[in-house]
Amino acid sequence: MARSRNIKPSIMDNEDLAALPALTRLLFIYMWMLADREGRLEDRPSRIKKQALGYDDGSADEMLNELAKAGFIERYESQGAKVIQILAFNKHQTPHIRESASELPCKVSSTTKAVPSTNLGSAEPSPGSPDSPFP
Repeated sequence: MARSRNIKPSIMDNEDLAALPALTRLLFIYMWMLADREGRLEDRPSRIKKQALGYDDGSADEMLNELAKAGFIERYESQGAKVIQILAFNKHQTPHIRESASELPCKVSSTTKAVPSTNLGSAEPSPGSPDSPFP
């Protein structure tokens, strides 16, 4: 379902977006209206093309890949769902307070973190600690 969104005129000043073909730019602009309140939509190229570019020719999948390569969207799979995230969505949109929460999963980042090695020191009290014999 398409939603009402504000598209700022300055979108046309983005040189990275301007480097993409006109139909790809139009698709990107229309995707903002297809996205939910978190800037996510199902990664279903044929459906997106029908909704956004109904009478125009072109491969929506190729255009989506171009947008991803240029850093405007991210395509991912999470919890068995293929999802597109518009990367700057929350920076540029303030969805209506009554708009439903996103039902699409966010991208899950790896929870594995490198733990730096630590030097726990020695059992000797350090100078200046309450147990130190030094003033």
